[in-house]
Amino acid sequence: MTKASLIFLMTATILLGMFFFDHWQRLNIFEPTHQLYPTPDEMGVPYKDIWLTIRNMENEDKGILHGWWLPNKEASMLYLHGSESTIATDLDKILQIWNAGYSVLAIDYRGFGQSTKMLPNENSVTEDAMAAWDYLKTLSDSKNFHGIYGHSLGSAIAINIGKRHPEVDYLVLEGSFSSMADIIKETTPYRWLPSLLLTQKFESMKNIQGIAIPKLFIHCRSDEIVPFFLGEKLYQAAGLPKTRLILEKGGHQTCSHADAALWKNAMRMIMSKNSST
Repeated sequence: MTKASLIFLMTATILLGMFFFDHWQRLNIFEPTHQLYPTPDEMGVPYKDIWLTIRNMENEDKGILHGWWLPNKEASMLYLHGSESTIATDLDKILQIWNAGYSVLAIDYRGFGQSTKMLPNENSVTEDAMAAWDYLKTLSDSKNFHGIYGHSLGSAIAINIGKRHPEVDYLVLEGSFSSMADIIKETTPYRWLPSLLLTQKFESMKNIQGIAIPKLFIHCRSDEIVPFFLGEKLYQAAGLPKTRLILEKGGHQTCSHADAALWKNAMRMIMSKNSST
């Protein structure tokens, strides 16, 4: 084998290994799922299916985004779910936001639910959330106040949007974390993975610095998926204005229901602060 052939073979092997390593990371971080039911009408709540075409800078079609629009009387929230979830799995939380008085636009990123099938990455889910954010502001029955509610991985995506869109009126971050590197180090068997090799970084602690948007952090001390101290780490890194709601009971998926009255009061407080400005 010639030297040139050996170099080519080694390069091809490295590139192939990097491809599969990235694929493995994305599968394990996003865990795309396609649960479609229940839907809001099964709970007696009117809604509309939303379909958005995602396009690149050359206006080429990159896929379809599916979501729900639940209109209400007051402010509007974009809801961003976490990994291994869909808007259907998170319907209870979506309805909880709606029952607090908010219109809700909830989306499934490409790779989830009824949206275009693909393996997501940080860029694609951020791109999807930005498209949904832009769409929310065009809705004729959307109100003047527009916030983003991110749960778990959705909180990191919400921070990505807030970094790019200072016009966001409020960020609600439930079960948030400092970075994907910290999540892997603290909660998975892959703590040996060097952060330099991590392709899906979600560096929320870095990205939240400089964001002047008002922020509400919600976390349960007994969160079994995202340790409370990682949310605390992010909260301490965030600039003002910020506030937080710490709940003593409840798990990662049930935190907002652990003390529903306290949670609702915090969500209503957001609207009252907005109406007084």
